[in-house]
Amino acid sequence: MTPYHKAMGITRKKMQQTVSEEVLEQFRLENLEILRNWAKDLPTRGE
Repeated sequence: MTPYHKAMGITRKKMQQTVSEEVLEQFRLENLEILRNWAKDLPTRGE
């Protein structure tokens, strides 16, 4: 998955100047939760 700031064409330095670490951590946790839910919803292998 492409980071939001890269998709929007914003440099890492500019992103760090405008977005606080707390907000970034919140985004990381939200993305992790979305990924966990996606993984749980995957069909199981029929071996």
